[in-house]
Amino acid sequence: MNLSQLQYFCKLAELSITPKAAEQLYITQPTLSNSISRLEDELGVPLFVRDGRNVRLTKYGREFNEYAKRGTCGNRQRQTARTRRGQANTRAQFQLVRSTPLKTRFCLASLRNIASVLAPNRSFTSHRDLPMPI
Repeated sequence: MNLSQLQYFCKLAELSITPKAAEQLYITQPTLSNSISRLEDELGVPLFVRDGRNVRLTKYGREFNEYAKRGTCGNRQRQTARTRRGQANTRAQFQLVRSTPLKTRFCLASLRNIASVLAPNRSFTSHRDLPMPI
């Protein structure tokens, strides 16, 4: 998953019309469709129900939309703030408590994308204390 896929997902979720979303993203419709399909394959769940050129979010899509919006909308603000503060070395720790496997997967994917933008030369690792099926 990459930041472009999150941006494409957010725009398509916002507009619900594939041609209009592709036009506003300055990409072709097949590019948008392929990117969304790869995202769904990676997550292992359908995010949209397709009806011709129109789409609507599934329950998984609505859930993912909340995480994606936080990841893409706040991304530029966090990057600008971090640049202003001159933070070179930061370490963050997150703990997901009593989370479903789907929510965990969404959270980790969003965190990886945010981390790759904010700190491209840093690594992102995740650890689980208890076994959790994904």
